[in-house]
Amino acid sequence: FLIGVMAVVPVVASSSESGLILSPKEGDYLDLPTAKAAADVIVTFNSAIAGQLAFWVESAQDPTKKGPLNCLEKVPAEAYALRGIPEGQHRLSAVIWESTSGAVSQPRSHEDLAPGGSFAVRSTASLTFSVRRFEDFVPSYDWRNVERWHRVPPGLEISLDMGGGERKARI
Repeated sequence: FLIGVMAVVPVVASSSESGLILSPKEGDYLDLPTAKAAADVIVTFNSAIAGQLAFWVESAQDPTKKGPLNCLEKVPAEAYALRGIPEGQHRLSAVIWESTSGAVSQPRSHEDLAPGGSFAVRSTASLTFSVRRFEDFVPSYDWRNVERWHRVPPGLEISLDMGGGERKARI
């Protein structure tokens, strides 16, 4: 279901941000490129947090569909590209972990990080994001809602609710 190939991307996380996962953000929509069956998701972690990192992607609709567990000796300053994430809603989970007495060198499965598992979990983070094909916004003379996955052409009148509500556009 989920491909587990990673690549390092030269992006440095801002130390002024808090939280273990800096990007994507909760609820983000990520573009599925034309003629592709899967997207590359760029993930950035907060390298100001010390510890060993484990992270994975799973289906938000079916948590039994999990990608591979990725374990790193420390939280990286570089971003990672998670390759081959299919269309749909996904959950990115990350934990800072440490070995307990008698534990193997690093977790081998998601279950190792569960309560009562072989490793002590110091902190956790989780967020949901969606991969979908973006669509061109079709303007009219009347106000129309602009969804988060719309590409808006230049030259339109835009209305943004600064309270985080609707976004609208018209010719």
